[in-house]
Amino acid sequence: MNAVVLRTAKILMIEKLWFWHDLLKKGLQDLSIKADVLDAFSFAGAEKFLADNSDIDVIVVTDCLSGNEPDTIRFVKQLRKSFRGIIIGFSSNCNYADDLREAGCNCCTTKAKVAQNVSKFIVKK
Repeated sequence: MNAVVLRTAKILMIEKLWFWHDLLKKGLQDLSIKADVLDAFSFAGAEKFLADNSDIDVIVVTDCLSGNEPDTIRFVKQLRKSFRGIIIGFSSNCNYADDLREAGCNCCTTKAKVAQNVSKFIVKK
């Protein structure tokens, strides 16, 4: 599935550590991708961004938000019921990629390559 965004992309990133948010933003900038990245560090934060932003194009969601075990699978299943855009699962442990895809992610990536994989769904401006 390929999505094309013709305006500044709006990306919701759901991840507990700032480092990964910064890596995505820097990576998109290095790729000349113009995007607004919304930073959610919890399920509640993600739900608030989703309620307040109906124009989100891509959601990037980690596998382990609250600890070291995959705890976002049920959340992704709920997202997929109403969100029709791209959902990208990302993980430093690729063992959870199949679980994220089965839950409703369009694709999965390692955390180190998140910007490159997000860029596949966004038009450069």
